[in-house]
Amino acid sequence: MSEAQPWRPGVIEGFFGQAWSWEARTHYAEFLAQQGFASYIYAPKSDSCLRKQWQQSWPQDQFAALQQLSQTCQEKSVNFGIGLSPFELYLDFSPRRKEDLRRKLEEINVIAPGILCILFDDMTGALSSLASKQLEIMEFVTTHSTAKYFMLCPTYYSSDPRLAKLFGPAPQTYLEELGQSLDQQIAMFWTGPQIISHEYPAPHLLQVSEQMRRKPVLWDNYPVNDAQKLTNYLHLQPFTNRDPELQDLCGGLFANPMNQAYLSQLPLYSLPRALAGHPN
Repeated sequence: MSEAQPWRPGVIEGFFGQAWSWEARTHYAEFLAQQGFASYIYAPKSDSCLRKQWQQSWPQDQFAALQQLSQTCQEKSVNFGIGLSPFELYLDFSPRRKEDLRRKLEEINVIAPGILCILFDDMTGALSSLASKQLEIMEFVTTHSTAKYFMLCPTYYSSDPRLAKLFGPAPQTYLEELGQSLDQQIAMFWTGPQIISHEYPAPHLLQVSEQMRRKPVLWDNYPVNDAQKLTNYLHLQPFTNRDPELQDLCGGLFANPMNQAYLSQLPLYSLPRALAGHPN
């Protein structure tokens, strides 16, 4: 996450469906530290207090669990992050909604994540002012958050045409507008040529880097199995096509695992080794 640290992958719990248990997340801090991962981001889509009811405060027991998880990751030298998805906030970023966001950021500040991700994925996007509204939100976030690192997931986070079918056509220069005006210290997620990409060709990543005006951070949708056609499958094979050259082409890589926390460790074990040029 910083120039002083070696380029190491991370894990983002960013899937739909059944989220992991707190026990599994606690165990993951040790697993990630041992296997050469740098970061863990808490962002399950099923946590309504992060997404469609993001204005609401977490229940006391869940809030305490998040505080403990943040501390556990810190003790294991794993960067802890939170992924906040203020659902379609850009449609109404009024003073009242700004106050809602300020309160939510104050709550997150108590948890003290080192990384704060603002995730605009899987939301309506056919809005001509989409980029400018999201830039306004990001400026507000960085002003009121105490996190050290910030990351943004665009609404159109891949060149996959399925996104336009699902969420409406993207504004013509959406990615370029974000890249031009977004603070260079803020990273941007990208899933590659497809929502679930099996490889990341260098020409594609170079083009996206030019559009974003920064190297993309890959949101790697493997071994995730939350899509409708994937829920009956377990992805247990090692990572492939994750070569050392990605370290020159990308600003980082976060793997999005399966709903099954412990089984996800089987393929995740191979990722740092593949990126280092020592695949299993």
